[in-house]
Amino acid sequence: MKYIAFYKKAFKSMTFYRSTTVIRLLSSVLMYLIQYSLWSALIRTGNHTDVSLNEMISYVIINLFVNMLTDTNIASQLEPSIRDGSVVMDFIRPINFRLYLFSSSLGINTYNMLTSALPIVIVIFIFHDLSFPSPFYTLMFVLSLLIGVLIIFELTYIFGLLAFFTQRAWYLRWYLDGFKTIFGGTVVPLWFYPDILKRMSMLLPFRYVSFEPVNFFLQRTPIDESWRVLFIGAGWIVILRLISTLIYNRIISRITINGG
Repeated sequence: MKYIAFYKKAFKSMTFYRSTTVIRLLSSVLMYLIQYSLWSALIRTGNHTDVSLNEMISYVIINLFVNMLTDTNIASQLEPSIRDGSVVMDFIRPINFRLYLFSSSLGINTYNMLTSALPIVIVIFIFHDLSFPSPFYTLMFVLSLLIGVLIIFELTYIFGLLAFFTQRAWYLRWYLDGFKTIFGGTVVPLWFYPDILKRMSMLLPFRYVSFEPVNFFLQRTPIDESWRVLFIGAGWIVILRLISTLIYNRIISRITINGG
């Protein structure tokens, strides 16, 4: 299948940037050490007795793993071809534009996850003697991770399509990263959020990208709430898909009207 070929091509292309891979791995190690030092100091003060140090280590390290797999940057990927007009060629090719971008971004993210996150996860789990979730929560983790990958793709796809109207993409990525960090619990778990910020986060799709998968891994989501979380996440995929389709159709209509 051609989309598998796009996935493999994107994955293979990343192997040529070995220095970037090393830098990304070192950055991941540094980020883990910073968060480990911060959370271990806070927990030792006794202010968060309901959260153990091992639990926070698991949160940080699994969050790193998930973020590497969901770190998609379609807006910046599209910007050069939008500005020089070559993106039109992608529209007339006999491929699904959405699936093409999804396959390529997934290939890149898989490579980054395997080289910059998985080695750290394995080492940390060995030296800190961390435990894996039960079979049920492992299944929930995998399913929620798939949902998170699709949600972040649709979000980045929407922001990428908006670059057709703005001609610039860097600040769109900046906004999306900001929303994801604040409302997605990627740095600070939503458990520690003040009520008003936590309620806002619950109404938005960002928490389903990494917070909910990590919450399942830590077995913090009640069993009777698990399927509801997955269904809501799947609902967000449908909503975002509809929005992105409307924007895409608008772009195609605009190109056709202008004689593109």
